[in-house]
Amino acid sequence: MKRNRKFTNMLLASRHKKILDILNRQGNVKVTDLASYFGVSEVTARRDLDMLADQSYLVRVRGGALSNKPGTSYEPVYETKSVECIEEKRRIGAAAAALVKDGETLILDSGSTTWHVGTCLPGKSDLTVITTDLKIAILLANYSDMHVFITGGAVRPHLFSCYGQSSENFVKKLNVNKFFLGADAIDARRGITNAMFEEAPIKKDMIKSAQEVILVVDHTKFNKISLAHITDFSGIDHIITDKKMPREFIKIFEKEDIKITIV
Repeated sequence: MKRNRKFTNMLLASRHKKILDILNRQGNVKVTDLASYFGVSEVTARRDLDMLADQSYLVRVRGGALSNKPGTSYEPVYETKSVECIEEKRRIGAAAAALVKDGETLILDSGSTTWHVGTCLPGKSDLTVITTDLKIAILLANYSDMHVFITGGAVRPHLFSCYGQSSENFVKKLNVNKFFLGADAIDARRGITNAMFEEAPIKKDMIKSAQEVILVVDHTKFNKISLAHITDFSGIDHIITDKKMPREFIKIFEKEDIKITIV
């Protein structure tokens, strides 16, 4: 069952990427053409366009879609993110979870990389985990030795993360040992940024609530800038990333006295 779901997600991610490639080349696309091109039903083609439109990747029109080239607010839907750089994310998740001690309190940011951190936590004793990510909460709620809290708030379609005033109010009351932070983009001058402006306040509050902030990101997030600023590098204590990380960032992190783990 898991293999079938993984294969389906890979097909979906590949199809979404090709749809955006087509739009960027020709500026528009029809549902009927997509259905014929991919060998899927028109219902499936419409669903693909609706999912991409929900994330502002394209403009939905009657019978098809118009191009809306990704800008700083671009963020892939969860099905796409979950099949990208899987091996790198698994190694990052395992290295991050290895830092967690029994009895600690943690915040896990939303995202596919922090989800992999979550998959490696079972087996540890008496953990308290707070998250904005519905998928992470469901994953860890299967274990009786985990005390799992979801921040509440509004939920982002197709990304399954919570945001809003109630989430912010929840996090402001916390004091935790570790916060595992994800990122949409990392730039040498602009620091760490996020595609969704509305998520920035809660991420900043989570940073303030933690004794240690650990950034978990794969190499594809570097040398990019997204819409909303989250923190300068001074707000990070430790970064865990993979071997393809651009080497020029090592000096930047060393200058900021950030511990670096490359897996």
